[in-house]
Amino acid sequence: MSSLDSHATRHRLRCEEQEAHAAEVIRAELHHGDVITSDVARLIAATVHAGPGTALERFAASGAIDAESAIAEIDRCLLNRQRANWVIALWDYIERLPSRAPAAALAGEVA
Repeated sequence: MSSLDSHATRHRLRCEEQEAHAAEVIRAELHHGDVITSDVARLIAATVHAGPGTALERFAASGAIDAESAIAEIDRCLLNRQRANWVIALWDYIERLPSRAPAAALAGEVA
């Protein structure tokens, strides 16, 4: 086995370990409450995003979110039913963001 093959194998195993740990953290969070934390929302986004440059990938990396684009991407993610409960929890998190609050609710807070 070449050193390049060995490095690729170690990298793959490390990624698998990280994915397993992420899944454990997400499952525990979903088990303990209705609303996920921003850290877990970002972890889910990192797990389900559609690729580099997407709204969920940017949210996972930076915490900055374009809610409309993220919701559209999540809508497409729901086709993957393996992690549907994760995606639904992420959707709920985004919908609860203050920037997504209905205008009437915001007007009531300002008045």
